[in-house]
Amino acid sequence: MLVPGAAVFAVHSVHVESVAWIIERKDVLSALFYLAAVLVWVRFVEQPRPWRSGLALVLFTAGLLSKSVVVTLPVALAIWQWWQSGRARWMDLLRLAPFAAGITAADLSFYTSREPLELGYTLAERALIASRALWFYAGKLLWPADLAVIYPLWEIDARDLKTWAYLAAAAALAAGLWVARRRIGRGPLARVLYFAVTLGPVLGFVDYGYMQFSFVADRFQYLAGIGVLAVVIGGAAHGVGRLPKAWRRGAPSSG
Repeated sequence: MLVPGAAVFAVHSVHVESVAWIIERKDVLSALFYLAAVLVWVRFVEQPRPWRSGLALVLFTAGLLSKSVVVTLPVALAIWQWWQSGRARWMDLLRLAPFAAGITAADLSFYTSREPLELGYTLAERALIASRALWFYAGKLLWPADLAVIYPLWEIDARDLKTWAYLAAAAALAAGLWVARRRIGRGPLARVLYFAVTLGPVLGFVDYGYMQFSFVADRFQYLAGIGVLAVVIGGAAHGVGRLPKAWRRGAPSSG
């Protein structure tokens, strides 16, 4: 599944903005450090060596210096641990402490001091923005039509019950995957959680400058989209694997 997933990630049209726009090449650079940090951390968990933990911390720092969205890496690693073992052990969480406590706090402090902004949205409005953005990003990954450099700014009205459908659908999906985890495994839920968590900094819960023009941008999901692509490609691979061998070879089964 890794090779088809990497191939789709490499050529997906929703990533054009990050790859072709020179000012957004920081997406590619931060992804390099981010994924390298993940790989080193996985090796560290499998075979603990102090130098691996230190190298993962250095790579995480380099990723943050490239783009602040990498700040979600500690939570992503905790999700990975839960996916692998079914629980996040205290020892593993303590291993993540250097990531979450020091560098992450410094990065958030620097960002808020550099770009002070108050857009005045209520918590309910921010929840509506976030839930609609999640479905928007997932939709563009599954059907990348009508891509744009700047998408129109949505009108958010918490009094309109129809606008809560996005939030209700997101909650229902998460609940459904949680209930079904014993039958289909923890993988789908872990990947969906990764998708949501990695998009967290740009979902509107914290004000950032671009929110004045649009709530979404294709480049924002450069890393997060890996979660949705993994669910779709993994599901497709599982489905193909269940077909009769003759069908997979492209010939009808003789039976």
